[in-house]
Amino acid sequence: MIKQKQAIHQLLPSLAYGDAISNQARMIRNILILEGYESKIFALSIDPKVAHECEYFSAKQIHPDDSLIYHHSVNFDHIEFVIAHPGKKALIYHNITPKDFFEPYNKKVATILQEGRKRLKDLAEVFDHNYGVSQFNCDELVLNGF
Repeated sequence: MIKQKQAIHQLLPSLAYGDAISNQARMIRNILILEGYESKIFALSIDPKVAHECEYFSAKQIHPDDSLIYHHSVNFDHIEFVIAHPGKKALIYHNITPKDFFEPYNKKVATILQEGRKRLKDLAEVFDHNYGVSQFNCDELVLNGF
């Protein structure tokens, strides 16, 4: 009997059609499945165009031994779950647009961005592995204690 490899799931605030972060999460999931891992994408907001590719986040769906990949780009309402999760964890940092770009037009989005930036420092010691999608993002992680 072949034993299935460990589960590696991904968490992100939203999965959207055509979005770079969402596309990367889907690609990572596909590679993990090809390598024999159980792998699902969990999000709080799901675009109907990609609803078949994702599940709504629920802590009950993730076993304590599962590994997590967390995509940080805005505030995530369930970040405390990620921080407390006892399994292996990896962070992929996608940068956070400065709130000033959105403040004149959409204060709610500006607040979500600002909260995401504030939480970044809290995440510095949480993950087993940390990745940025560009050198700029990696430099920003270093500036925040990673």
